Amino acid sequence: MSIQDLVNSRTRAIAVVVLAWAVIYLPALGSIAIKGEEGRRILPAIRMLETGNYIVPQVGSNPYYRKPPLVNWLVAASFETFGVRNEWTARLPSVISVLAVAIAFAIVARASLTPKGSMLAALIWMTNIGILEKGRLIEIEALYVSLCGLAIIFWLSFFLQKKSPWLIWLPASVFLGLGLLAKGPTDLVFFYGIVVAVLAYSKHWRLLVHPAHFVALAVMLGIAAAWAIPFVHMTTSEVAMGKWFAQYTGRLKGIDFKFFSWIQNIPRGLIYFLPWLLLLIQHAVDRPSIVAAGDDMCRRRIAVAKTHCQEAHMDQCGGGFRRPGACDRCDWLPGHGNGPEEQTAGEKGRRRNQWARAHE
Repeated sequence: MSIQDLVNSRTRAIAVVVLAWAVIYLPALGSIAIKGEEGRRILPAIRMLETGNYIVPQVGSNPYYRKPPLVNWLVAASFETFGVRNEWTARLPSVISVLAVAIAFAIVARASLTPKGSMLAALIWMTNIGILEKGRLIEIEALYVSLCGLAIIFWLSFFLQKKSPWLIWLPASVFLGLGLLAKGPTDLVFFYGIVVAVLAYSKHWRLLVHPAHFVALAVMLGIAAAWAIPFVHMTTSEVAMGKWFAQYTGRLKGIDFKFFSWIQNIPRGLIYFLPWLLLLIQHAVDRPSIVAAGDDMCRRRIAVAKTHCQEAHMDQCGGGFRRPGACDRCDWLPGHGNGPEEQTAGEKGRRRNQWARAHE
């Protein structure tokens, strides 16, 4: 079986993606000790299972207000499903979220990226350093980035495939709503940054004011409100809102800002895209020669087409003793204008029709 056969079959492509995910993410998933922020994702989940209170996350007996509870719910669900509380079951939600994005590339983006492109996108997603690091830990980043990625994949794929506005907006809104329950509204910045750029380039601004967009916003906010409303009733809302407000405004005001630590985010962010960043650099270096080669090939094809066209019309107009210019109908070809002035679209269309009628 060739690689092309694997790519062209949707079922086989998904099987390859799942196999690659299993080989990369499942082995030794629980061998690394709990570190960093993982404890703050696991302890509230354990407390939820013990108390039955899934609305207010708690670390011990103290409410934990800093993050919404989606990651805690998923860890608790994993513990309950497998009946075991260990590092492997705690981290499983992160690796499953990575798989969900890879499958979305292989299925949803298949029509717009082509079968080969969609599989490559799935493999690139699973094998860059950033996802390899965060995707094997039960921290918010893997879940949050995956949900934002799913929203972008669904929206952009359906937009490029010219689907209904309802299909463009509604599936993405579900993932954005879950993203609000994972880390708050930050994912909206990334999502709408891409949406606005795409709509500006394509001049499809009407999509922003389509009723489907407003329904999608209601769905997104409704998902978040399903947790937020009972949360407010069960807690001292002023304290919770104060902590959330302080957390987000503190980032805008630059509280505890350290320039040296901040500037390191730039090389760290680039490292997260390795090894595939090297291909982007190589593409940027080779782009001028690729464009030049493409232009040269285009010119050669046009020259060949002109030659064949003229030879055909020489036969139609009296054989080789008739000069080609007397019956040349190749003016519709690119780069073969009518004298020094460019032809209008109407003139080119008329010449194409004349050429077609002459060969009927």
